[in-house]
Amino acid sequence: MLRREYRVRENEFVLGILSRKKPDRLHKNLIHAMKKISFMENLYLFVVGRGESKIEIETLVKDLGIDSKVKFLGYRTEDLAEVFASFDAHVLLAEGNDGTCRAFLQAMASGNALLSPKIGALGEANIEGVTGYHFNSNNSDSIASAIQKIFSNSLLNEFKQNARNRAVSHYYQDKPFLETKKIYLNIITGQTQ
Repeated sequence: MLRREYRVRENEFVLGILSRKKPDRLHKNLIHAMKKISFMENLYLFVVGRGESKIEIETLVKDLGIDSKVKFLGYRTEDLAEVFASFDAHVLLAEGNDGTCRAFLQAMASGNALLSPKIGALGEANIEGVTGYHFNSNNSDSIASAIQKIFSNSLLNEFKQNARNRAVSHYYQDKPFLETKKIYLNIITGQTQ
């Protein structure tokens, strides 16, 4: 189990980010937010991914003195289900290259509560106060505040379940196929919606 491997107990809170490490993904803003709330006990950040900003982000964590709170898990492919299972909440600060935010949808399906800006696919997937919270990804105070809210929220388990339910009801992989099939069947049978 990843929590055991990184010496994080089950009753401690793990915020996770699975994202390519590059400047436009705004990892540095998240790291600065973690510094602002580093006084919070039992709160850890698991950083998963690879990318051209890897060394810069790891150096920033050390320079800020929060390397005991931030764990770098590297690039993972074979154990993604275990990675997501180790998170209590998943955070993304920006959409991916294609705008679909696959990691966010995987996190939802895994039952992670959500933290994100209210932009594009992230804002659509994450419903404020239902699946998690929104923040301004260019403002580390805003990010820190959202982390504090979800960390201390008694509704965390409800957010996790709501995120999972939303993933299944809105983003189930066969849903587009089934909707297209329904349209064709309506055309063939002459029914209109």
